[in-house]
Amino acid sequence: DAADRLQPIDVYSQVNGSLVYQSTTAPNASNNRVAKAEALSAWLLDRISIGDLKLLASLRMEDIDTEEQRYNDPARTIKGARVSNSLRKTTAGLGATYALAEHWTLLAGVHQGFAPPSPESVDGAKGEESTNYELGARFRGERLAMDAVAFLSDYGNALQRCSLANPCPNGDVDGSYQLGEAQVYGLEFMLGATLYRAGELSVPARLNWTWTRGKITRDADDNSVLKGDLMAYLPENVATASLGLESQQGWSLQSAVSFTDEQCSNTTCDRDGIDATYLRTQRYVTVDLSGAYRLSPAAEVYAKVENVLDEQRLVSRGAAGARSNAPRYVGLGLRLSF
Repeated sequence: DAADRLQPIDVYSQVNGSLVYQSTTAPNASNNRVAKAEALSAWLLDRISIGDLKLLASLRMEDIDTEEQRYNDPARTIKGARVSNSLRKTTAGLGATYALAEHWTLLAGVHQGFAPPSPESVDGAKGEESTNYELGARFRGERLAMDAVAFLSDYGNALQRCSLANPCPNGDVDGSYQLGEAQVYGLEFMLGATLYRAGELSVPARLNWTWTRGKITRDADDNSVLKGDLMAYLPENVATASLGLESQQGWSLQSAVSFTDEQCSNTTCDRDGIDATYLRTQRYVTVDLSGAYRLSPAAEVYAKVENVLDEQRLVSRGAAGARSNAPRYVGLGLRLSF
């Protein structure tokens, strides 16, 4: 993979509600660079059955070499900093399910996680490393289904990808930033049921809810992120309830109500003494409707309306200020299967 970035910056002023061009800043070392990466990955899976116990063991290897050359002038006649990094990582995982009874299954898993650092990393830089645990139960009946799972992700070296929409705590808008150590934990719950079934009609319903908490457990090296800080843009509660009407004649209708909790826009919003008035997003609820009709075994026409009530809430406070969720959207489409 290779990326060539030569990005001048256009400067505008806002005059009477309109953007008026002022000047252009030539590229410098921060936005005039060539980055390269070569990666080799291999994985191995093994499914093991021991009576009612099912195991899935996994092993993955990553071999990544990155290099970045910066330039100090637009003509690229003056070379700036050059960095390179070589990284090799092997991760493993084990998932298990156990058929406890006819309709009940227990599940558990332990998996190592990994994400590489950005190409501008210096030699010896580590990627994101984590150990992820899950434990739960699953019920599957003729007209009722349920999942309940507890999870914990323990990050030994958490990374944040820096972007204009989501700058890192040190202000960077590209590359990656090391957040120190962190933990993300929570509960996931799903309840699905067929409320009515007669002849060709059925009424399915579904409820999904996720409760999540994410906290920094060790200070970052430059103390811009501290132990106890909440992780940014991680809502505590997310839930969706849906109700449908389906026919064996090939048509269906669906309605859904979704809730997303407020979020911290950076890691400082929950610290003592911090005025978080403009550091949080707003919780919001959206209503979606959709319908589909099968014209033939290979063609289906559908229509959908997202955010039916056109609810507008602040869902991001990125580098360019407060931004709302998507407005009402109406779509009509055709699905073809071959």
